[in-house]
Amino acid sequence: MGASPAPCFILKYENHQDRFGAKAMAAARILIVEDERLIAIDLQRRLTRLGYTVVALAASGIEAVQKVLTLHPDVVLMDVRLQGDMDGVEAAQRIHASTPIPVVFMTAYVDEDTQQRMRATSPWDCLYKPFAPHQVQSVLEHVLSVHPPDTL
Repeated sequence: MGASPAPCFILKYENHQDRFGAKAMAAARILIVEDERLIAIDLQRRLTRLGYTVVALAASGIEAVQKVLTLHPDVVLMDVRLQGDMDGVEAAQRIHASTPIPVVFMTAYVDEDTQQRMRATSPWDCLYKPFAPHQVQSVLEHVLSVHPPDTL
């Protein structure tokens, strides 16, 4: 008999161990809300490499709310400062008024007032820019372990 074939993994929403023992959370559907296009595209590329599905990119709060209601992602990664009159915190408040989809904030800088608004709106971690891929993955794994996609 020849050598055994390499293990094949079907990635699902659940936590599992890959062949190297690392936990993976794949196939989760992510909406990225970021008004700086290059940053959004770079984050999309990184998430795709980690095994996530990016369902869309949005650049404004209004666009984010519309896309959440039509696409029903598993998690929203939301920049705090966005194009237009609605910031990311207000967009998250509107999202939470309609759906239990978790929103994780992303920001480079935030004042104390905005930080309090963020904490009152979303209990999930905030990613402070610039962040490494493992930080995003860790936050997403935590959110999805508490809020699995099939429960939304």
